[in-house]
Amino acid sequence: MIDIHTHILPGVDDGSIDLENSLIMLKQANEQGVTHLVLTPHSILNSRKFLSKEDLFLRFQKLVNAAKDIPIQLYLGSEIFYTDKVISKLDSGELQTFSDSKYLLIEFSMRNESDLDEILYNIRVKGFQPILAHPERYEYMTVEKLKQLKENALIQINSTSIEGFHGRKAKKKAFEFLKEGLVDFVSSDCHNSTTRTCSLKKSYEIVFNKFGEETARAIFENNQLIMIQEIDKYLDNSRK
Repeated sequence: MIDIHTHILPGVDDGSIDLENSLIMLKQANEQGVTHLVLTPHSILNSRKFLSKEDLFLRFQKLVNAAKDIPIQLYLGSEIFYTDKVISKLDSGELQTFSDSKYLLIEFSMRNESDLDEILYNIRVKGFQPILAHPERYEYMTVEKLKQLKENALIQINSTSIEGFHGRKAKKKAFEFLKEGLVDFVSSDCHNSTTRTCSLKKSYEIVFNKFGEETARAIFENNQLIMIQEIDKYLDNSRK
């Protein structure tokens, strides 16, 4: 499996508190069968904890070196919280996309609705491929709204939502989105090694049993692998 939404980079947000905990989380991910993993610390412009790409990369390299014996390929990204400055900051290369590729994870307010359709379209126009983080947790999100957003975004839902961790409403929406074939990726959105771990096996089994093997393999691994292969190709070309 491939996990593209994690908070394992240590000491940068409300995720892993230190390097030791990050290594525990990576070992847990490995035990779940994760082979590739994108680190996506929260990126909130003008917040006290906002870190530049340079600072994130230094922390990333430290983790990569410490985790060299854990058989997981790591990639650096971020979970970008939308503000009216995000598009200009993306355009200038100041925000961390997935290994500086066109792929990026973006989240919006879960309570206050924005014009997501226009925003995601404007991001696409700039040459990026936005991945909408956990829309099942947005109070205002519906199947019909998500169908519109699919024109400009890939859709990621949380394994924890499938398991009911975020409540009945989020779980119900997650299953509605799955039933309608709107989900591209299931990710852990893990934050620690105890209560919000890199737990994918249980949700995989739930999806497998309810929607079949083809769907389960697509949204837990195959779709992610297509993206990872594109990122690897981008990295190879950028090194030439």
